[in-house]
Amino acid sequence: MYLYFQCILLMTFNFQSASSFLLDDACQTPVPCTCDSANIWCTGYGLTTVPKFTANDELGSTLRIHLNFNDIQQIPAKAFFSLHTANVTNFEIDLAENELNSIDDDAFNGIETAIKLLVLDGNNLTSIPDALQELTNLETLSIRHNHIMSFSSPTVLQLSRTITSLAISMDLFSEWPRELHYFRVLAKLYVDGFPEPRLPLDALSGQELTMLVLEISRSELDRIPSAVCHLKHLKHFSYTSNYKTIAPVFEPCNHNLTSITYLSLQDNNLQQFPKVLDSFVALGYLDVSHNSIRTIHSHLIPRNQPLTHVDLSWNNLRRIPSALTHLQNVKLMDLSHNQITSLEDYDLFKLSDLRALSVSDNPIEYVSIEAFQSQNMIGSLNFSRTYLEEIPPAVLTLSQVRVLDLTGAPIDCTCGMSSMTNSSIATVSIVGTCAGTGENITYFRETFLLLCPS
Repeated sequence: MYLYFQCILLMTFNFQSASSFLLDDACQTPVPCTCDSANIWCTGYGLTTVPKFTANDELGSTLRIHLNFNDIQQIPAKAFFSLHTANVTNFEIDLAENELNSIDDDAFNGIETAIKLLVLDGNNLTSIPDALQELTNLETLSIRHNHIMSFSSPTVLQLSRTITSLAISMDLFSEWPRELHYFRVLAKLYVDGFPEPRLPLDALSGQELTMLVLEISRSELDRIPSAVCHLKHLKHFSYTSNYKTIAPVFEPCNHNLTSITYLSLQDNNLQQFPKVLDSFVALGYLDVSHNSIRTIHSHLIPRNQPLTHVDLSWNNLRRIPSALTHLQNVKLMDLSHNQITSLEDYDLFKLSDLRALSVSDNPIEYVSIEAFQSQNMIGSLNFSRTYLEEIPPAVLTLSQVRVLDLTGAPIDCTCGMSSMTNSSIATVSIVGTCAGTGENITYFRETFLLLCPS
């Protein structure tokens, strides 16, 4: 599942259909739209045209116009002109998931210099509209899932002077667009659907010093492109849902990547843990979830890794790999949704800085008494939807645990749990219910367990 570019949060709200203008004197909108001092809400009403909005000087400096999930096919000239008298210096307009096939060259007349963010995802556009040339201060553009085949438009040259964040689908592109070189201030690039197996070495030329975030998803690439090697300040790199990926997953790079701290390789159909940690040497967060990894060879995880967060959920691990004990700086580890059946004595050995562990949704039946012998700092344990029938005695030895999640585990609440009243777990927040009776485990601990013979 690839990472979608999310600029606008969708919200659900109620409105009074009897009123023509709602909520706030700062702006006025025809029913069914609503507004407040920072937002105009017109999401999902089947609109076929842009309503006429009016506003006064009580609006804030930022106004977000939510016109997504409607049936608008065209944006006519001066569609937003009625807002030009407002004191708004930052307009953010969401027109995603409409039927747009044309935008008049003067569509944004009146507010064109104040539009900073524009979302046009999920429409029927065949090119980047010329109207965008007038948006001289546009910083964020998302134009995914249209019918665009190339960047062969003079509009791109104008946009490249101000755009810092760009999201584009390239399913219909025949080659990597060289026009991307014009984008000299681009800090965030989100690309999906590129149909070729490789990128040119100079694909990201021009962004070597500006790019901070790069996401490539749902492409036909068979490896992480070595073009990434040239991005000297890249912090966040996401390479997800690229199902043609094969080993080795990274094209040769002649130096280590010392700036990238976040790497996601989620949902690439990987069968083996990827050989990337010897190149991505500064990672704090690694996500390899939603793959088909069964084992992790020790040589793939060099010792003294700086990793603090590791997500291995939704794989095919049958036990906790011993290679993970090399991650001595890890604080959060997610092993949920695998095939792990037990936690043994040395599975987590030396992970002394571990603060949170999730092994939920595994068929775990057994946790050894020494399973947490190195975990003096662990504060959160998630055993939800496992096969555990009792609270593992190993948990009772942990002094820092504050949350124990046993939701969906078949915990048998009996007097055999009396040791819970004499350990640090007596103050722990336990989430879950007793098998059979359905009563809350915490309630059982605080009431019936006290009546058990000592």
